[in-house]
Amino acid sequence: PDGATMIIIKAAVAAAATFHTATNLRLSLSESTPNDITMPNNTGGGSIVCAGLSCLDLQLLGCTRSGTDEAIERYDEAVHCAGGSASMTGTTLALLLRRRRRPSTSTEEEGEDDEGGEEEVHVLTKIGSDFAGDTLSTFYTRAGASTDLVLRDDDARTSMAVLPVFNDGKRGCFVNLACNDGFTPEELLGRLENGAATMAGPTRAFLFGYPHLMPKMQGDSLRSMLREARRMLSSSGGENPTLVGVDLNGVDGSDPGAAREALYPALGEIDVLHLNEDEAAVLSSPSEPPGENDG
Repeated sequence: PDGATMIIIKAAVAAAATFHTATNLRLSLSESTPNDITMPNNTGGGSIVCAGLSCLDLQLLGCTRSGTDEAIERYDEAVHCAGGSASMTGTTLALLLRRRRRPSTSTEEEGEDDEGGEEEVHVLTKIGSDFAGDTLSTFYTRAGASTDLVLRDDDARTSMAVLPVFNDGKRGCFVNLACNDGFTPEELLGRLENGAATMAGPTRAFLFGYPHLMPKMQGDSLRSMLREARRMLSSSGGENPTLVGVDLNGVDGSDPGAAREALYPALGEIDVLHLNEDEAAVLSSPSEPPGENDG
């Protein structure tokens, strides 16, 4: 199939998988107390790597919006959150997998998982040695994710975003991508190479986002990075290749051509592509707008 068809197919697969997971979790929530929530226990251990963009989000909740540029607006509460694909995927998976682990009993060895292996979630991102970086690292650790693969750059700033959440339910976003602008495939693969030997095997998935907001990891560079990451993480002999997933954000609808160039060369390396309807429309739109005489 052509590129547009591949996007639509992979979007449908991702949507179906997301719906299946959300439905199962919702059923568990409706039938159990929070402390009794369990996840399917069929992984048998291994690792998941959540890589790519990270930023420290400052959410301003309950913002007023008068409609004038220089008005003094109010908000109800300020909350820090771990933002970006690597952060959100890593902390969410770590919390879910922590829920499904059965507490040890007197008849079990301490730290032994009930299926003979424990899942590890690793966050692989680039942060600075600053307040925002320290805060992100604390979020990861508290959720139960490993920070062994996180790259600290003393010469760069951690990305931060301010998100006003308005009373009408809409929100804004002001972001400085900082470390993410200079995060290179060589740096990412270097962290994988250093950490792969100590990660619990097998590595079941390499989940990366958001390439459209990371200028060093787009197009051919994205393709070669994903291919090499899979090679490094897959079981010996390639019998159990690591699943590669890519999450999209920041797809610029004003320049569909550039948006496609950032992603299309890497489609053949992606098993699951996660995107919304608007992003799919941009990436599958015609290269040129239809002419006046076109049907």
